[in-house]
Amino acid sequence: MLDGVTLHQLVCFEAVVSEGSFQAAAEKLLRSQPSVSSSVKNLESQLQLSLLDRSGYRVTLTEAGRSFYERTRVFLQDAKRLRDHATQLAMGELFNSVHEWRPLITERLIDFIRIHVSQCGGLSPARKIIAFAEQFGVRSAWHGPGDVSPIGHAAQITLDVTAPNFGVQEYSPFSERTQEVFQGCPVMKEGYWYVNEAPGWGIEVDEKAAAKYPFGFGENGDRKTLNGGGGEIRKKDGTIIKQ
Repeated sequence: MLDGVTLHQLVCFEAVVSEGSFQAAAEKLLRSQPSVSSSVKNLESQLQLSLLDRSGYRVTLTEAGRSFYERTRVFLQDAKRLRDHATQLAMGELFNSVHEWRPLITERLIDFIRIHVSQCGGLSPARKIIAFAEQFGVRSAWHGPGDVSPIGHAAQITLDVTAPNFGVQEYSPFSERTQEVFQGCPVMKEGYWYVNEAPGWGIEVDEKAAAKYPFGFGENGDRKTLNGGGGEIRKKDGTIIKQ
C-alpha cells in the first residue's frame, strides 16, 4: 500500500494539517498551492484512504487521517534525524583519531574534515591532516563551537589561511566576559575573521579577570560543584566522576 509514496507527499500532508490549509502549507513549503494539493491527492490515491475532510472552511483530518498523521509525524522526525546524521557524516563530525578519519578520507566518504584541533593533537598534526586530505579532494571545516577558546580559534584561522583546500570555518562569537579574560580575540568583520597580529597567537590571558569567573560560575544546582565544560566529567578538584 505504501509503494510509490514519496517523502515529499508526506511533507505536504503534514504541512497542510499543521498549517490548517493548502494555501498556508504552500507558503510554508515555498510551493504552489496546486502542487501541494496534487501531492496530497496522490498520497490519498496511493493509500486508498481519505485523509482529509475538505468540506469545511478549514481542512480537518478524517479518522483514518488522524491515525496516519501521527505516524507521519514520527516518520518525518526520524527522517530529519537521519538527514542530520548524514550531514554529520558528510562533514566528518568530530572524528579526531587517525583510525576514524583516515579511511573516511581515502575512501572519499566525506567532503569536509571536521575535527577539534586540540583533540587531534594540536597545530602540527592538524596541518598534516589537512595536507593529507587535500590529496583526496576533502576540504577543511575545523570544529569551532562556543567552548573552543579564542586561542583555539586563532589556531584554526591560521590553519584556514594556509590550507589550499580550505572549506568553511565554524564561527562562535565571543562574549564580553570571554573578551575580558582573553585579550586580543579574533574579530569578525563583514564575514571575514581576523586574528590579532601581536606575536604568537596574539592573545594574552588576564588571570586576574579569569579569577572572577571560576568553574561553576553561572551554573545552577549540582552543576555548580562541577568543573564546567561540555559534560559532567570532573569535580572542581579534578576528580573524575564520569567517563
